[in-house]
Amino acid sequence: LSPKLSRGIGERFLFGGLMIGPWGFYGGSHIVEFRRVHNQVRLIAVNTDFVAKAQTPEARAVSSAFSDSLLSVAPIASQPHPDKKSVLIEANALLLADIPGVQKFEKLKQVSPKNDYAFGFSMEFANQAAYTIYNEHPWHVAFVQDRWIPEVAKFMEIDYVAL
Repeated sequence: LSPKLSRGIGERFLFGGLMIGPWGFYGGSHIVEFRRVHNQVRLIAVNTDFVAKAQTPEARAVSSAFSDSLLSVAPIASQPHPDKKSVLIEANALLLADIPGVQKFEKLKQVSPKNDYAFGFSMEFANQAAYTIYNEHPWHVAFVQDRWIPEVAKFMEIDYVAL
């Protein structure tokens, strides 16, 4: 299961049924829901584009042709809360699994007064080729253009390699 284009021209990678990405690349925004299945939580994009009256042949056709889409999966990291029955999950696995090359992603909070930046992000890659694939990936480029540049006033990027 994957989010899909509902229509296309049939050439130059504009085929109906192609996967779409986060931040609206190739498509639009999605309503999503979290579904618990055994020991995992699934992030599902709900099909809201194609609907039909329930219990009709049209509804069965829409259900067969345009299912909800599995975006990502994360394992449950805790036992259920005794009263609320809520569980802890690692959200990075749900939200960052689609861009290839990222081996480790962390959101960090600054604890030293010696640095002007309050927060940081850290990513690890196996090699330069993996970083290049990530850096040039259309979803990453779209995120930088659509969200990072308009919303982040000041940042410092540091790219390291092991000695």
